[in-house]
Amino acid sequence: MISDFTNQLSQDDIVFFEKKETYLFTKTFKVSDFIIWIFEKLIRGMNVREEEEASELTTEGLSCYVLQPGQQWKKGKIRIAIEFIPDEVESPLDDVRQGSN
Repeated sequence: MISDFTNQLSQDDIVFFEKKETYLFTKTFKVSDFIIWIFEKLIRGMNVREEEEASELTTEGLSCYVLQPGQQWKKGKIRIAIEFIPDEVESPLDDVRQGSN
């Protein structure tokens, strides 16, 4: 489950990885470039080292710094997640209403 403390990055934000080497991408990139890279990797495939690092990106995340316009660098982790937005908003009272019929 994604923490309530996560921030969605915008396409203009900059991400910098501290690791000496990363197999997936350059150490510094713009979020919009990273999105393009993800689609290219989905089409072309990954080698074993890239798959291991990608797995870390979808679980605990990779340590990095993020620079957002008008702010200072922030240390944290970057993680990839798929978001679901339901068409209909469910109410906690739906179950109660169904039970009374």
